[in-house]
Amino acid sequence: MIYFFCALYEEAQFLIEAFQLKKNSEIHCFQLYESRKDRVPKITLVITGVGTVASAVAVGYLAAMDNRREETLLINIGTCGSGERFPVGTVILGNKLWNEATGRSYYPDILFQHPFRETEIQTGIGIATVEKTAKGENVVFDMEAAGIYQAGSRFYRPDQMLFLKVVSDHGIREELPQEYQRGMLHSLMSGAGKEMLPFLNVLMNIQTEEETREWNIEAERLEKELHCSVTMAAEVEQLLRYVNLTGVNLHAVLEADRAAGILPCKDKKEGKAYLAQLKQRVL
Repeated sequence: MIYFFCALYEEAQFLIEAFQLKKNSEIHCFQLYESRKDRVPKITLVITGVGTVASAVAVGYLAAMDNRREETLLINIGTCGSGERFPVGTVILGNKLWNEATGRSYYPDILFQHPFRETEIQTGIGIATVEKTAKGENVVFDMEAAGIYQAGSRFYRPDQMLFLKVVSDHGIREELPQEYQRGMLHSLMSGAGKEMLPFLNVLMNIQTEEETREWNIEAERLEKELHCSVTMAAEVEQLLRYVNLTGVNLHAVLEADRAAGILPCKDKKEGKAYLAQLKQRVL
């Protein structure tokens, strides 16, 4: 399952068109769009409305109905303000989120290669003014990301949440006419979408049933060889998800270690050391 969260329709329109999503007319609390029932992975996109509360409510609503949370990816896509360091149209991937209202920071776990600029997203309670963006040259400003992360962290791991923002301005001086804003956002996101869609399509290249079965067999075998605790088993599965996304041939690495007698490990302590070393080799 892929969940997209966008505050405004204009931020979501390129996704709706690219993935041929259809509006679910039975849902009235949000504007919700879905892919065909036979599409794998299934895509659900929700227009959350502006702000941390609205976006957090949307996350909770969908997560409560998600019975396969281990396989779900949450992606927040929208616009942001920034200082002059980032030109308008720059796609940003958030590696740190800061909530202005609470002062709390959050750290998404980025496990895969991407072509975007990484920086901190500061989630505020109002629009980013020129004065505000001028003081934050190394950050960008939005109104939803921290709310989505905080709500999502109750249901999903840090590596299951992504935050992609497109720089729309360098601070707002005055409220612009709504029609102008909509036209500008649509044009901006259509252009940035051409940069984001290849990356999103790679993320959605989910395994076939046969590949999933092979993945599970490899995970179970490695967990036994390392004498994994519950925590270590989760790390193994996280590592396998990463290599699946990046195309690293982990199977060849493990088979070489088995042939060399390195695997299986003799106990959990040795297994823990091996896992740490394996992560360094492939990450």
